[in-house]
Amino acid sequence: MTANYPDGDLVPVHVCYSDGEADVVIAFLKANEIDAFASSCIAHSVYPITADGLAEVHVIVAGESAQAARALLAEYAAQSLSDEKGRDTNDT
Repeated sequence: MTANYPDGDLVPVHVCYSDGEADVVIAFLKANEIDAFASSCIAHSVYPITADGLAEVHVIVAGESAQAARALLAEYAAQSLSDEKGRDTNDT
């Protein structure tokens, strides 16, 4: 997996709590031209355990892409919060 990255520098940029959530985050990063991968301690389809952090799925990217990936994810999170607040005020 690290063959495309000469320095082998892979960095976690986000933690998810399901494989589905990780797939969405990875697809978002790839749509923005950042290669991303999932890493987990266990295979969730074989061991569906959620205790002691075993449910965590780490989204990892190449070290040189980490800052851009974190910025994209932060921007998306801020936009999502802004959209939620806008819906809450429009509902009342």
